[in-house]
Amino acid sequence: MPDRTARPKPPIPASIAACDPAWLDFDTFTGSDWLYTYYDRVGIALYVGRAVDPYRRAGGHRSKSVWWRFVANADVIQIDLRDPHITEPELIAARRPLFNIRQADPTSPVRAIEYAARREAWDIVDQLTARLWACPHCGEVA
Repeated sequence: MPDRTARPKPPIPASIAACDPAWLDFDTFTGSDWLYTYYDRVGIALYVGRAVDPYRRAGGHRSKSVWWRFVANADVIQIDLRDPHITEPELIAARRPLFNIRQADPTSPVRAIEYAARREAWDIVDQLTARLWACPHCGEVA
């Protein structure tokens, strides 16, 4: 059965290439709101987010997000806050990223665990499994 989570790679702006946040031109991305999607090397959407400063946000993801090691490409678009058609929840619903656990569809935690297991990233499997079984109120694992 084919993997239905794979998506064709979107067009990537010339300034966006590697998974190092240096691919973002700081002056270009200040003073606006931006939506971004990170993809792995075969075009699977890993994470969708919104930031005023995607350069700094990429640095935060790079240092704290377990999925960052899989990032190969990104798509960054400027948004007009008055346009109700382009919002972060809409983009999450459309692209179904694996690691937007709280905002994505109910299958995303399982899909993220399967993705990490296929890549033998057992540390990520452990973290996601613990998060899946944690109490939503206090965070304790049952």
